This record gives sequence, structure tokens and C-alpha cells, in this order.
Amino acid sequence: MNYAAIPALVFGALWQSAAIAIVAVLMLRGLRIQNPSTRSTLLFLAFLAAAIVPLWALIPLADATEPVAAPFDAGFAGRVPSGEAPERGTAAPTGLPQSFSFSGAGRLLAMIWTVGTLLGATRLIGDWMAIRRLRRAGRSLGRSGDLEVLAVPSLPGPMAAGILRKVILLPEAWVHEEGSAEFGWAMAHERAHHLRRDLLAHAVEAVLLCAFWWNPVLHRLRKEIEAQREMACDDQAVLECRDPQGYASALITCAEFALAARSARTRPMALGAASAGSQLARRVERLLDGGYRIHRGRARGPAAAALSGIAAACLVSAAAAPPIEVLDPTRETVDGVAEQRNRASSGRDLVRAAVVGDLAEARRLLSRGADIDAVLELDGTPLIAAVNQGNRVSARWLISQGADVDAYALYDETALISAVRRGDLPMVRLLLDAGADPDLAAATQHGYYRTPMGEAGRLRRDDIADLLIRYGARP
Repeated sequence: MNYAAIPALVFGALWQSAAIAIVAVLMLRGLRIQNPSTRSTLLFLAFLAAAIVPLWALIPLADATEPVAAPFDAGFAGRVPSGEAPERGTAAPTGLPQSFSFSGAGRLLAMIWTVGTLLGATRLIGDWMAIRRLRRAGRSLGRSGDLEVLAVPSLPGPMAAGILRKVILLPEAWVHEEGSAEFGWAMAHERAHHLRRDLLAHAVEAVLLCAFWWNPVLHRLRKEIEAQREMACDDQAVLECRDPQGYASALITCAEFALAARSARTRPMALGAASAGSQLARRVERLLDGGYRIHRGRARGPAAAALSGIAAACLVSAAAAPPIEVLDPTRETVDGVAEQRNRASSGRDLVRAAVVGDLAEARRLLSRGADIDAVLELDGTPLIAAVNQGNRVSARWLISQGADVDAYALYDETALISAVRRGDLPMVRLLLDAGADPDLAAATQHGYYRTPMGEAGRLRRDDIADLLIRYGARP
């Protein structure tokens, strides 16, 4: 996981969702769209876009086949044999790629994001279970069309609930008011929620906010969607009762009843006419306004223009956001799947570069993920190959990059044994200064073992044997 992607995703989501929301609001105002039903629909689409469009940056590009440069291990930076200065131009690169600069903050943000999402999911599950308990505690009052009506004790106010099994929940205390105008107006309002499929949209918003709880733009959009949704249902109820003032009075009665019950919480699976978040004062003021009128028809032209503006904002913000690499950038990505290139091929190229002393090519291969300790048949490791060619410049550079001086390879055993076998005293000293084990035994292809001291004795190289003893080899 590339934790550096988390801050980039959060920042991108904030500015992209803000851009989409601003365009949506400006289009609604500029085109003078007054129908609450149309406004709630367009704002809901803007809400979905503001939540989903920022995720577009996580989709890998189809042609992203070039590997991302792997970082050099800072622990190997500047590592050279003791007592010797590094060759000019061969100092190990230091530092980490810029993409790692926010990895620490990314881990913290990922943890906070996860905790917040889990808390939100817990709340959603708790609310869903609470609605189920209300339905089980309800007493059936019959059906209103395809809707079941339940009387529930201690309910703070009328509510519409259920996506598949649609019901209207009414307070038990309202049962004796069944023939009153207020009862009919409440039924009309909650029935409108079901006809408009508001419960499904409300649940989708709750789930997205559970995942993106940290985005204030989504919270603000949802608040306005709820207000427009309730106004649309108010208009539907007024169409049936033909009395805006009486309906406004009924809303106030619902609010008073809810306050008396000391709870008016809106749940993700239920919508109430006077629940928290419904912006009751704004709705009542609208109903009592002398210029109040119901916008029955949908202005298709302005609505289509507003929708086009929102779509354009989505496309522009998605195109402007740089792609975000979710996978570890030290691994290559081919067709969106992380994998390393063929290490044997990279290692063989690195061996060739080490043998001829092409340090620029060797550095490029390492940056592209070549294994500095790749073991190749007949070639050994890149360090062993450099030793066998007597190339001390390449050997010193490979050691400075973190090559294992005691790595084993069949036919060559170790770099130190190879250097002793060649009788290369300066190379032996270079490897010993780099920390090579003077007593390390290595198995041959014939099954017996060689040691540096054994090879020095076989070749009668007393100078090499004395050097090995000075570095701690057993005589």
C-alpha cells in the first residue's frame, strides 16, 4: 500500500467535490430552477459525482507500463571500504523519492479514515436495527395502496421506512386522530417519500457519507438535498389538502409532538416530516409565503442544461486531477498488476555493466529494480563477476550500493574466495575492508568446501595468507 496516496486522494477529493458542488449550485441559481423535486434530483446527482469522481484518479492508465524508479536504501548511502575514498562519480545516491514525503502522514490519515468509517458503519447498522425494532413493535392499521401503515408506541412522529418492504410508521397516540386533517396530511407527505423513492436515495447518501465522512462538501450537499426533498413532499401533500396554511400548522404540530418525545432523529432507513435535518422553519416560512405556489411541471430544458453543466464539471475535474498510485511505488505496474521485471535478465545486464565498468548503466539498472545480488549460473553475482575480471572500480561501487560481500554462487563460491583464487591481493584487501568473512567456507560443485585460507595455501600465496590472518582468519 502506498500511504503517500492517502493525502493526495483526500486533497483531490476536497477540491474536486467543491468544484462540482459550486457548479451545481450556480447552475440551479443561474437557470432559476425552482421545482424542489428537480432541484433535489440534480443535487443528488451532484452528490454522487462529488463522492465518486475523485476516485477516478486511482484508476491506473492503460499504457502505464514503465516502471517507477525504486528508491535506493538510505542505509547503504556512502558505504565504502574503510580507509579508502570512493571513486569519483560512484558515490551512492541518497534520499528517497518525492512520492514518499507524505507516507507518515498518509499512515495516520489512513488510520483516522478507517476508524471514522468503522464508527459510521456501526451507526448505520445500529440505525437499521432500530428501524427493524420499530417495525416489529408496530401494530398494523391496514394498507394505504401498496404501503403498510403501522402504529408504533413512543414514536416521535410520522416516518416513512423501508426500501423493499415499504411502510409508514405513525405514533400510537395518533391512532384516534385517523379521521383528522393532520393525519391525512402526514400520510400524504410520507406516501410522497415512497413514491419519489427517497428512501433509496437517502440510504445511498448515508453509505457514501459513511465512507467519506471527512468531506464537508458532501455533508453540505446532503443537508440541502434533504431540505429540497422535504419541500417536494410538502408540495405533494398540499396538492391533496389544498390548504398550505393548514398544512404548515400540521408540520408545527408534528414538531411539537417530536419535541415532547425528546427525539426527532432521522435514520438512514427512515424519513420523517418533522425530523432533525428537515429544516422545518424554512419549509413553514415557504408555505406561509404569500407568493407560494406549487411547481408541478419539470423544466426539462433548464434541467438538462444544469445536468450538462454538472457533467462538464465532473469531466474537467477528473481530467485535471493527476493519477494516484495506490500500489507501492517501489514495485512496477503492468496493466494495473504490480510485478517486478525478470530479475535474472536485469541481473545479467548488471553483471555485464559491472564487468566492463559501465557504472552509469549499472546505476540505471539498479534504479529500475535490478537485483544487486542476483545469482547467475556461470557468472555468479555482479560483485563476483567484477572480482573475476579484476575490476576494482566496479567492485567498490557495487559494495557501496549494498552488494553482499559474502553472497554464495555455485562454481565461484564467494567473492573473497574468487579474489584469492586469482591471487588479486588489492581485491582481497578491498573485500576484507568491506567486511568479508575471512573464514567463510563455501561448498563447491563437487560437494567439498573451500575457504580463503585454503585457497591461499594451495596457491602458496603467503602474502594473501598473512593479510587474511591480520583480518582474523584462523591459520
